Amino acid sequence: MNLSDKQQEFIDLFNDLGEWNDKFDYLIHLSDELQVMPANMVVPENKIQGCTSQTYFCCTYLNDLAHIYGQSNAAIPSGIITVVKELFQGATRTEIQQAVINFHTETQLLAHLTPARAGALEQMILRLS
Repeated sequence: MNLSDKQQEFIDLFNDLGEWNDKFDYLIHLSDELQVMPANMVVPENKIQGCTSQTYFCCTYLNDLAHIYGQSNAAIPSGIITVVKELFQGATRTEIQQAVINFHTETQLLAHLTPARAGALEQMILRLS
């Protein structure tokens, strides 16, 4: 499944959740799936600046495949990291750079996050490439 299809699948699922309370509950539920980031990656350069929670995110490439790591001490940012990881983990750098990343706008997620969390999501997307 290509990145466009993966994003569309998430967009459809997220938009079908209905009310924003249900959508945020879904993100909180996804936060339980996030694996702990390796301790050696919890460093200042991986910290998301401006986020009110302690949120770390990085994307590395091994054999040109994206490996995404992240953690947060808050449930919603952790859920967002899980979404980003599910959508982009294993994609090539070229696929990510050429993709129209729109899951956060097509779901209106970006518009419903606090400014700090919206900025954190935008930083995560920038760090993918």
